[in-house]
Amino acid sequence: MTARKFSHRFKYKPLNKYEGLLGKIVCRAPTTYVGVEIELENVSLKYSSIPSSFTRIEDGSLKLEGAEFITIPIKVCFLEEELKRLFKSLRTSYTSSRCSVHVHLNARDLTSEELKKLLLLYCIFEKSLFHFSGNRWDNIFCVPLYSYPELVGKMLMGTTYEAEHLVGWYKYFALNLSPLWGGYNHESAAKLGTIEFRHMEGTTNTERILTWINLIISLKIAAKKLDLTELIENIKVMNTTSAYYWLATQVFGDWETVITSQKTFQADVEACITSIKCLFFNKENPLEFRERLAYNFNRKEH
Repeated sequence: MTARKFSHRFKYKPLNKYEGLLGKIVCRAPTTYVGVEIELENVSLKYSSIPSSFTRIEDGSLKLEGAEFITIPIKVCFLEEELKRLFKSLRTSYTSSRCSVHVHLNARDLTSEELKKLLLLYCIFEKSLFHFSGNRWDNIFCVPLYSYPELVGKMLMGTTYEAEHLVGWYKYFALNLSPLWGGYNHESAAKLGTIEFRHMEGTTNTERILTWINLIISLKIAAKKLDLTELIENIKVMNTTSAYYWLATQVFGDWETVITSQKTFQADVEACITSIKCLFFNKENPLEFRERLAYNFNRKEH
């Protein structure tokens, strides 16, 4: 039986058909839809309005004329020019520790198995991703998953139904899954069909934002491409530097040096891999992680 995508299980609003100007920065998957939220303070406008691809809202966590600018769902190939248009429309703005950039990745076309592979890959590289995005792991609105390994384990080893209805997902996790199905008991978040990445510090650097999005999209591409059994077997035996670099290349492609050039890359991935191994492979009398995943994926989805 063909695995059901989330778009087949939930009713989402149609994606926006906006067509804009193509940017010059290379995009890994140009037609992938994303949504971006830009938080800034000391905001004043040069003109009477901002680009129509953005909505401005007030955010109580921001001070000093703070504002949040939210894109429509947009293909990433058009995002560069839209961001430049937004930033050019601002007379003044600056970023503080209160500001951040959130990225919503379209995940409607994922199956539950692909979602769990994405989550597993994310957990391996979580520390490296935090280092690139601005080291916000002490922020209460961007909580790393490695602080809650048992919750991640329940999500990975449970059925889709259990994950959505019994586990719950904290909306301030750095990787927020709540928008995909509407949050715990379908009440704590809008049902958008997206995965939210809350990591990035406040910035108006368009190239840096696009690089971050390319890393995020790479996780989705790898989740669709990599075989689950092979991935788990690789994790079980992964204990060498060369293996860490190999996996980074498999996941991030041409963007792997953004991750692997970090001075702490080896130590970060080693720590994350060790955590995953301890969680899934070192318990007394457990079902093998692979067997539990296969069993739950084959159970009838709710």
